[in-house]
Amino acid sequence: MVIPDNVSSDEYMTTFIYEKNGLKKEFTVENYPADDTTWKFVDQKSSLIKEGMSLQYMISAFLQVMMKILHRKVLNNPGYTFLMISKS
Repeated sequence: MVIPDNVSSDEYMTTFIYEKNGLKKEFTVENYPADDTTWKFVDQKSSLIKEGMSLQYMISAFLQVMMKILHRKVLNNPGYTFLMISKS
């Protein structure tokens, strides 16, 4: 499935954790110590800043397709159709 350009995606902020002389410090992409080789990379973490609509769009599009298929099968069936709806 192709997501249209006007549908926003999730935005994340990545933080890098470096260590130097026993001191751990967090850096962003903009200010990490790229030129200072005395800092040793320890870890990274990403946090969601803004939830986009891409997942909701995909779920909605999937449900629309499934409803069309179900609708067609129910209406075009010359006999009886039984639907069972359950939470589990």
